[in-house]
Amino acid sequence: MDGAEHEIVGVVADTRDYGPDTDPFAMAYVPAAQHPVRTLSLVLHTATPPAASADAVRETVRALDPDQPVYDVTTMATIAEQWVSGNMAMVKMLVVMGAIALLL
Repeated sequence: MDGAEHEIVGVVADTRDYGPDTDPFAMAYVPAAQHPVRTLSLVLHTATPPAASADAVRETVRALDPDQPVYDVTTMATIAEQWVSGNMAMVKMLVVMGAIALLL
């Protein structure tokens, strides 16, 4: 990373940060306090319904720092649907173009 010593606090599987159609790759996560960024994403795996978890996360963040916004809360199912719908639009367009080419 930057030559400094780092303490490993956990290990996760390789990620597909750029979409399900990309190859997984290794990722190093660091504390936000040590490497501040303009935006931050939080991903949760819960046993409860996502809506209930979202409310709990909002309350926890508000208790820690009321000035930190929590926005764009969504489920992985919704993200997957959006990704698939984008690809399906392309497939439909190709089918229509293929049908037109076949008729010509």
